[in-house]
Amino acid sequence: MTKSFCTMSQFDPSEWLGKGKIYKDTPPKVQRAANAALLIPDTIRNQLIPKGSLRDLCTFTMPIFQGKTSLQDNIITQFFSTHKPDVVSDHTISQLCYLTMPATSASHQIYKLTHQAWLDGMQSIRYVHLADNGSSTVTHFPLFVAALWKEFAEIQTI
Repeated sequence: MTKSFCTMSQFDPSEWLGKGKIYKDTPPKVQRAANAALLIPDTIRNQLIPKGSLRDLCTFTMPIFQGKTSLQDNIITQFFSTHKPDVVSDHTISQLCYLTMPATSASHQIYKLTHQAWLDGMQSIRYVHLADNGSSTVTHFPLFVAALWKEFAEIQTI
């Protein structure tokens, strides 16, 4: 039995994710699936990133970055987790606004490794921070947060 063209071109996660493949060697269907998985949803983008005039951009209050240091790739990879991301809620959105973000260069490094991390089976960005009571806690953000941090870093340079 022959497979139709449509069936052959569909992305099957079980054939690609967590299989030790190299992202740069993947076919277009895998790259499209990665881009879709890492895309910042419009509803979140509209809540967090100003659009419109230059004045809106200039009056935008940015989350705070952690200095200007870059991190080694083995440290960057610790941001990725196989844990499913936490549900995106109003609380999650507010965390993205007030939690200190990785340094600008680290944000770019994280983004650069995100496609390979996704292909390796990572499902979330693991972010350790302090809870309201002062204890350490972990939030598992969706992978698109890497793209969001990168956009914040780019806005900061304007």
